[in-house]
This record gives sequence, C-alpha cells and structure tokens, in this order.
Amino acid sequence: MVYQLKRDPNGFYTIPYCSDGIREVCELEPEQVRDDASPMMRRIHPDDAARLHQSVRNSGDQLTPWHEEYRIIHADMSVHWVEGRANPRREADGSVLWHGHIVEITSRKRTEDELQETRTRLTLALSAARMLSWHWDLATDRVTSSPDLGQFLGINPAPRTMREFQAFVYPDDVARFSRLVHEITTEPPDGIVTIDYRLVCGSGETLSVESRTHGEFDEEGRLIGFHGATLDVTEQRLTERERNELHDRLQQAQKMELIGLMTGGIAHDFNNILASILGFAQLAQHGVAQTLGSKLAGYLAEIEQAGTRGAALVSQMLAFSRGDGADRSLQNLAPLVERAIKMLSPMFPVSVDFRTDLPENLPQLLVNPTQIQQIIMNLCINARDAMLDQGTINIALQRVSKEEGVCASCARSYAGDWVILSVKDTGPGIPEMIRSRLFEPFVTTKSVEQGTGMGLAMVHGIVHRNHGHLTLSSTPAGVEFRILLPVSAMNDSEETPSSRATVEARTGARRRILVIEDERAIGAFLAERLTMEGHDVVVDTDPMEAVARFEAAPDNFDLVITDQTMPGMSGLEVLAHMRALRPRLPVIVMTGFSRTVDAARASRLGVHALLEKPLDIDALLRAIETAVP
Repeated sequence: MVYQLKRDPNGFYTIPYCSDGIREVCELEPEQVRDDASPMMRRIHPDDAARLHQSVRNSGDQLTPWHEEYRIIHADMSVHWVEGRANPRREADGSVLWHGHIVEITSRKRTEDELQETRTRLTLALSAARMLSWHWDLATDRVTSSPDLGQFLGINPAPRTMREFQAFVYPDDVARFSRLVHEITTEPPDGIVTIDYRLVCGSGETLSVESRTHGEFDEEGRLIGFHGATLDVTEQRLTERERNELHDRLQQAQKMELIGLMTGGIAHDFNNILASILGFAQLAQHGVAQTLGSKLAGYLAEIEQAGTRGAALVSQMLAFSRGDGADRSLQNLAPLVERAIKMLSPMFPVSVDFRTDLPENLPQLLVNPTQIQQIIMNLCINARDAMLDQGTINIALQRVSKEEGVCASCARSYAGDWVILSVKDTGPGIPEMIRSRLFEPFVTTKSVEQGTGMGLAMVHGIVHRNHGHLTLSSTPAGVEFRILLPVSAMNDSEETPSSRATVEARTGARRRILVIEDERAIGAFLAERLTMEGHDVVVDTDPMEAVARFEAAPDNFDLVITDQTMPGMSGLEVLAHMRALRPRLPVIVMTGFSRTVDAARASRLGVHALLEKPLDIDALLRAIETAVP
C-alpha cells in the first residue's frame, strides 16, 4: 500500500492519497480516509497505538524518516503485523506531508517467532548439557575432574595429565589449543578465559566444548594451577546452525515481501508500456498508408522509447542472474539517465541530492539501455555508501570530439569522439592503495554486509563491451567516474513489409469523446487513433482536471474513456462524479492492473466495457460503437 499522510498545522491528520492496497492491509476504501485518517488509526492494535502515534509526531516535528512495525486488527478480530516507512517534508502552509508505504509482514513475524522458539530450545539445551569441572595442578601437570574425565570422553583409563588430555583434542584444533595453553601459563590472565575447541571421544564422536578457566595463585602471588569448567556445547552449536538457517529464511521472507510490494506496480506500468508499444505500432501502420514522412518517424520513436522502458523494468531484476541485455540499439542517453534516477530514488534517503546536466542535443549511441542503467545504478549506490547517506551526486552528459587519455580499468590509451557520462559524489575519496585494483572482481572498500565487490567489475565489463573506456578522479572532496562511449553513426532503417501495409480506416458515426489517461503516450495514441476513425477527442492526463472540464459542460461529450489506476482519483471515482451530473453517461474503463475492479463489479456500476491493457484496438472500437450507437 502506497500512501500520503498529511498533518495540518492544527494537528489534524488526513490521507490525501492511498493505493488500492489499503483494502487488503486495513480493510478500508481509499475514500474513507481521504478527509480523515482516524478510521485507519482505529485499526491499530491498542497495545501499539500510543507508541505509533508518538513516533509519527516525532517524525513530523523533527522531519526525520518514519519506520515502525505494528499490528492491525481486521473486522474478524484477526491480528496482522505490518511494517510502515515514510519520509516527511514540510509544506508551505506549515503542514507536514509524508510519502510512504505499508506492507504486511505477518509471515515474517511468524518466522521471527520460530527463531525465538529456537533460542528458547537453546537455553534448555545449555541447562541440560553435560558439564565437567576440573583442576589442573601446574607442578605435577595432574588434571582432576568431577565427574570423571574418562566418563566424559567415553574412555578408560582416563587421562591424568594435561599432556594426555591434549591427545584427545581434535587434530585441526591442536595447534590453537596448545598456543592458548602456553599463553595463559606464561602470562596469567586477570579474569576468566574462554576457550572453544573440539574433542574426539573414544567412540569416534566429535564433541564441541567450551572451557572457562581462571588462574590459581599461592600466597606470594605465583601461578600454581587453574580451576575451570568444560561444557559440552555440541547441541548448542547444532542449534546455532538451525538459528542461522532460520535467519536466512527470515531474510528471504523480507525479500519476498519487497518483491510482492513491487509486483503490482510493475504489472500496471508494464501493461501501460505495452499499450503504448502496440498502440503506436498500429498508428505507424496507418501512417504508412496515410501520412508517410515525419509523423511515421515520430510514432516509431514512441515505440522505441516505450520498449526501452519495458526492457528496463524487467531486465533490472534478471540481468544479474542471466545473460540478458546483450542486444544494442540506438539510444538517447538523457532519458536513460532520468529513468535510472527514478528507479534509484526509493532506495536513497532524502539527504542524498541528485543534480543533473543532461543536454538533449547529444548524438544517439549504439548501446543496451539496461546495461547503461546498470552502470548508473552501480556508480550511484557506491557514491551513496561512500557519502554515508548524505551528500550530492552530480550526473552529467557531454559530447567531446577529441578526447585522449589512458583508461583507468584496462590501462590502454584511447582517442576519439565520445559522449561522456560522468557520476561525481561528495564523499571522502578512494584510498590510493586500492585504486589500481578497484575494477577487479571482489575487491571492495565496503564491509561484507554492504557489498561483494562486483559492482565496478560489472561497470568495467559493460563499458568495454560497448567499446568504451573510463577514467577515475579521486580527491578528499569526492570521486568522479567518467564513462566514455563512442559516438556511432545512425543507420537509416528500412521499412519492413509489415510497416508498409495499409490499414483500412473504419467509418461510422462521429462521436465526442473525453479520454482520461495519466500516461501521456497512451493518451496521445488514443487521440490519434480515434481521430483517424472520425471522432472528436479531448485528452486529459489529470483525472481531477477532467472532472472539472466535464462539470463545466456535462453535455459536451458523448462518451468518456478513463484509466482505472491514476494518481489522485481512480477511474471509478471519476465515474461517480460524472454520473452525478449525467446518470446515463456512457463510460469505458481501461486497466493495466487492479486488485479492486473486475468485469462483474464494473458491470454493477454501469460501466459499458472494462478493457485490459495493452488495448485491443478492435475491441475498443466495437465498445465505442455499442456504447454510443
């Protein structure tokens, strides 16, 4: 569930926008909380309410990111765990507006309970474990124990000296055990010393044990021996391995929750993209028959842009696990940079500022869009980590006709005509000792938890597969990577037989149609295609502006075609506003992905047709003809 939470200067909370996910998370409709957030607040478990309300107040007062895990109570009294994150900002009128999301984490909490249960079993295992108390007399090297050391090891006779005891230490642990014994006898410790090692029993079984010991001194302060206890921790070690496995399962559950959060948005966006691709493809076919020339080139450019977006959305998730993304095509880099920044934004705190200089008149390059975005994302994530989540990342593009130098990663000389992509941060710089190895796999300045050292190795591979080079400049005030990509001549593409095919235009009654679609590409396609059919078409990308247009002249349109999922107002909400003025208004609803509307519900609400994206243009034209005969 994605949402906006607003606190006005008087402390009153509203939710100006929330996605359809609120129905699953809180069993509420978006309109129930738009003007008053209290219905959602009442769903919070009483034991969590005070803590949650205080954390929201603190976040709004201090303008710090908000993050909480808490419980929601559904109508059937079932309890569901959720996790919420949001970033606040202060508006001009003094109110505070949070942008955030909420996901259900009940399954993760169950896994955490399993983890806690394992810890409980660990405690019971320790209390029931066999424990051996012992004394080592340094003067005689004699070891005495209770219970009998022979019973503990399952041997007879039992070892009587430390030398005999060491014979039962696991071979791989002998050197370390002997070194530790030498250290505590030559430099007696002030307190308790703990030693972990393994023993081989008479049966061949290997025991993991933990010995805790402290020195024994005579009246003159001389070390004369050691008192200690040895605990069989074999079961504990096994339990710890189980705990680590549960921890891995917990991490996997968290990843799956995030993927689940992304799935709906990806499905909606991807279907919109496909709608643009297929729609403009059909317009291109019409263009061959009717308007050869610059218009056809524009349609094909829209196809290229929409296809690039689709490839980026899917390939970002697949490219690191498969060999996808090898196909190259002529691309403008500026839109690729902008889309990469858009995908990065949710991963970056508000304390990291992106600044760009992206001229639009640069030549197209023969590259793979996904690979270019991988370069940008890797360099920006490295910059974020180097700056400790606070600073500025400058991304720029420029054309350089004559650039010579030596590549920082392959150490070869280069010269030529380039488009340069630069990424510069305000971090502390890269230590000189590691710069020469920076692009080798698994070499990293980060901790194990932060990175694998593969990011810059991948950047090196992508740049050189595209016949490019890169440079690195590092100072205490920041690091700049410059990616040099060769300028390629653009080949005129030949028209395919399918693109030259003519498409017979339909004929029929002329209708006045209002199209409401927040994706500009789809709105442009629909306007062009329906105009070809002889209709008068007006397109609005903002549903609230469309409603205002309709309210001003309700009889100006014969038909409304609206998208369902839009910012600010859904298609069904648009329908409700317009039907209040014209109860019999014909309406067609389009959807790329929606959890809340299906054909049955649409029919009950008087929707003439519910069409899925990507649109079947023939189905749309038939729906128009039947909606307004």
